[in-house]
Amino acid sequence: MDPSTKSSRHAFRKRAKYCVTSPASPRVSAERARIGARMIKVPDVSGSVASDVGDSKSDTTPKTLVGGAPFTAVALHEALAFAPRIVAVDGGANRLRQLDITPDLVIGDMDSISDQIKAWVGSSRLVQDSDTDTTDFEKAIASVQAPFLLAVGFTGGRMDHSLAVINTLARNFNKRILLLSGRDVIFLSPRTIQMELPAGTRISFFPMGDVRGASHGLRWELDHVPFSPTGKISTSNQTTGSLVSLSFDADKMIVILPRRHLDKALIGIRARDEHGR
Repeated sequence: MDPSTKSSRHAFRKRAKYCVTSPASPRVSAERARIGARMIKVPDVSGSVASDVGDSKSDTTPKTLVGGAPFTAVALHEALAFAPRIVAVDGGANRLRQLDITPDLVIGDMDSISDQIKAWVGSSRLVQDSDTDTTDFEKAIASVQAPFLLAVGFTGGRMDHSLAVINTLARNFNKRILLLSGRDVIFLSPRTIQMELPAGTRISFFPMGDVRGASHGLRWELDHVPFSPTGKISTSNQTTGSLVSLSFDADKMIVILPRRHLDKALIGIRARDEHGR
């Protein structure tokens, strides 16, 4: 369960104008259209995406959370294609200022942004929370409601910050949060999920507690394996066909896929949440 297969490097264009995904079946295409992501042009983010700040706290529109760790404009645009409202998490506002993108909200203890950035954002869009027992990422996901959240700029910086974010995913299993890193999409799996992925797709599993699972469509199936943070994991596993089925006995399994399959992950998660399949 610990294969050392290496995945090929996936290159992204520096100035990608379109969110291009791999070919999909009719069912996948229909689902993608329904959540607003069928080969669509990435929104113009030269200014604020939202026209109403209040909507950024509502639960009807997917949101993109932006943190202060390094990320590319391409990764941000990919997230905005699915989750068009932008919530900066403290220092994420600095990154957005560099891109000349105004966030709908800024949430955090505000210790990483200057008065100049605060003035640029505007006081009506600042949500300050000075609680020292929670991270800024925790503050954001507690404040913002959405069918799902995409998070950019929370990995690739300090390791302790990255681990804290993944820990937060595990503790908030009732929320759908997907992290976008330089190469990967990372999320806490629902108890059951199906995803249509090309054969040979890299997929890794990291348990955040004791958990057992079952699978169909993997090179190394997960059946009857006792996973734990200090025991078995499955890294660089591979898909063998077009459909992968996963089930777990606890909400404790982190799944990692290549970032180009963000749409497949979202479709699987949304189908599970909306239809129980």
